[in-house]
Amino acid sequence: MAQSESEASNLERVAIKNLVHATSSDPNSKERSAGETEKPAFPSKPKAPQHRWTPEDDQKVLAWTAEHGPRRWTQLSAAVFSGARSPAQLRARYIDVLHPNRVDKAWTAEEDSLLLELVRQNGSHWTLIAENLEGRVANDAKNRFRLLMRAQRSDRRSASSV
Repeated sequence: MAQSESEASNLERVAIKNLVHATSSDPNSKERSAGETEKPAFPSKPKAPQHRWTPEDDQKVLAWTAEHGPRRWTQLSAAVFSGARSPAQLRARYIDVLHPNRVDKAWTAEEDSLLLELVRQNGSHWTLIAENLEGRVANDAKNRFRLLMRAQRSDRRSASSV
């Protein structure tokens, strides 16, 4: 199907290259002051591969929690990671990914129905809900619930369009 000239013009107008912030190499951009730094075009993308979690990082966190328990994240950040990881990042990595009680397996239909029932009873108290789901942490329960709701909305839309 051929695009009309106005459709092609609209697509060009909203193309990624036109939506990204202008850089200092762009002749049309304004000059930056001496103290102003350039913002990344996509701030949510990892800035560099060295900022990704490595198996060695995970082992350091697990060794620390084995010795000190899952606490003192500020000390872990300073002593082991030299401030390269924030205490919040370390805690989140442990709780959401490395926790020894967490099971990384596919959700069953029984778990899905139990999750929906627990949300109906408890609302969005994910920690309380996760306590009733063996091998699941609060973040797992929240993410699965949101996925189920998205699938349910999609099913409703497709059924109503028929």
